[in-house]
This record gives sequence, structure tokens and C-alpha cells, in this order.
Amino acid sequence: MDYNAFIDEIVEKYGYQDNVRKAIEIAIPLMVKKYGEERIEDVLNVFRDVRIFAFTERTKEAYDTIQQEMEEGINQHIQDETKADYGNDFVPGSGYTYQAIYDEDLNVVGERRWISVEALTDSRRENYENAFGTNINMPYFLHELGHAFAMQKPTYKKEGNKIYSKHGFYETVDEISYVEGKPTIKTVREEGLLIEDIVNEKMTKDQLIDFFGVKDEEELKPLISALGASGNIYGGSLHMIAEQLETRLGLDNILKWRVDNDNKVKDNFSYLCSSTKTASVYFPGEDAYSFLANKVHEIYINNSLAQSFKITVEDYGKRNKVALYDAMAVICAYREAIGEKDFSFYDGLRKEALPQKQETNTENKSL
Repeated sequence: MDYNAFIDEIVEKYGYQDNVRKAIEIAIPLMVKKYGEERIEDVLNVFRDVRIFAFTERTKEAYDTIQQEMEEGINQHIQDETKADYGNDFVPGSGYTYQAIYDEDLNVVGERRWISVEALTDSRRENYENAFGTNINMPYFLHELGHAFAMQKPTYKKEGNKIYSKHGFYETVDEISYVEGKPTIKTVREEGLLIEDIVNEKMTKDQLIDFFGVKDEEELKPLISALGASGNIYGGSLHMIAEQLETRLGLDNILKWRVDNDNKVKDNFSYLCSSTKTASVYFPGEDAYSFLANKVHEIYINNSLAQSFKITVEDYGKRNKVALYDAMAVICAYREAIGEKDFSFYDGLRKEALPQKQETNTENKSL
């Protein structure tokens, strides 16, 4: 399908430079192939509704400047303290941001949505231009487009002084309070942020595998490394969990749950998992999805600590192994529930991998 007329329209609407145009030309067919022909309009709506900013300096000030422009003229009657919490202060090379718009009664009446992405000017620029024909950081750009795609049909529900929202897998509870008579909205609970990220990154890698024409993630790794890209915090154990989720549930169910907000998929997943012996032994009384989300977050924090040299390699290995096998208990419970594997499959792997004296290498265990 020829998307040139559509891209012309979007470039004119937002005044994009050639580097952003080229990035969009690459992204649209990759997204359509991954998400399916039946979701073409959902893909195109991302570019219609989400503004793209390319920045050349990765600083907090760059992000703040973009945010100030996008929030101009809205929510002046409130103090908004809603913020996704990753547990670190790292300034990323890209970001997808949505800002709820509140009316005078603090009902959500819309959103402003935008993507910020690095346009490379350093020694990596030539590598990216040779690979993609643009200095836009395409792996990062595809990742943020994935969030924008998944979060384009958000849900909001206000009950008393609480606002409940869902964006993709990411769910929050915001609380309304009053400080000197001015409403303040603050996030008090969140779930699924890292599930959203790891599933999204897995789908990003699928698109890059398609772009480069390679077989799998292992063949993709050296190509991404050759660009001068830094190590991905969502690799290893987190990638495996995301891959297992998509494989076991199927892409269609993942998209129904993540994009279309069909919570029956989530409820059925947790219900089936909870009915198993694996659940009764390894996460008794826990909601399967919440337990999995917590373990994914734990692995992410361990990865962050290891990459910043705040824990030793040995400590990281021990922590990560336990958290990984805890997370995979949920995947294996689901496989037990649908008749793919029985309890002894997971129980045997776990007991072999986590004896009383724990080993530190889990990567050779096939789950």
C-alpha cells in the first residue's frame, strides 16, 4: 500500500523535517505488518493524533521544553502531579507522553499526546543514516510509536476523589486532594507499567527483525550493536517473559487486552492461572497478573541497579534468578491450565535452578 499521500498530509499538518518524514515512511509499513492489516486505521491514527518532536540534546530541559509547549493553555485550574514511576531518574533517548485534559469538575475530557525522540548528531549519526536513511533513533522511535498505538483508546473513570485509568497494560489510580483551595491530582497506585514496556519492546524488536530481514533477536543484536546503541535494559529475562506472554496468549488476545481494553482477556488469564497447582504452591492467594507485574518490575529494578554498578554481578545473578522463576511460575501456571504442561514441568525446573545453594546462571534454562 502507498502511504505517501497520507504522509504528505501529516508532514504538512505538523511541519515535520525530512528526517522525521523518513522515519514515518519506515515505521508505518512495519507497524501494519506487526499489528495486522485490519488495524491499518489504528496505525494511521497514531500519526494523525500524536505530535512528534525530534531533539538533539538528551537533557531533562529538552523534555521540559516540549512538555511546556504541549501543555500550554490546559489544566491551569489544577496542580497535576501524575507521573509514571520507573524507579530511577535516567533521562531516556525517547518518550511517549500523554496529558489528560480536565474540565472544571475534574472530569477527563481529552488528552494531548506526543512523542519525543533523539535525532542523532554525535558519532552515531552516520551509522543510523546508513542503516535507516535518517538520523532519528529508529529503534527508540518504533518503541514509542508502539506505546502510542497501544494507548490510543484510554479509559478513565472518576469515582469520588479517585480517577481510574488504563493505557495499554498500564493502569493507574489518581487521587484528588485540595491544597490551599486548588485541586491537586496525584498518582497513588499504578500497575503494569513494566509489562507494557517489555511487551512493547518485544514488538519493537519484531519490527526491526522485519526491517533488517534477519531471523530472530540473536541475529538482530549485532546489527543494533553496530549502530553504537547501548545495551537494552529490557533484554534477557524480560524479553523472554514478553515472548512467552505473546506466544501463550496469542497476538490477537494481547491486542484485544492492551489496545481494545477487553478486560475479559486479563480476567480469564488470571482465573485460569489461579486454578492450577502451580499457583497454589508458588503464588497462593495472589492475583496472577498482579504477581507477574510485580516480578517484572523487580527484574527491571535489578537490571537498573546492575547497569549502574550499584549491586555486584553475583548479587544481581542471585536476585534475578529468583525473580525470573517467580515470574515464570505465572506463565507455567497458564500452560498448566490449558493443558500444555503439568505442575511437575515447572516444579522440576525451579528445584533444579534454585537449590538451597543457588547458582547464578539461568540463561540456559528453557522455559
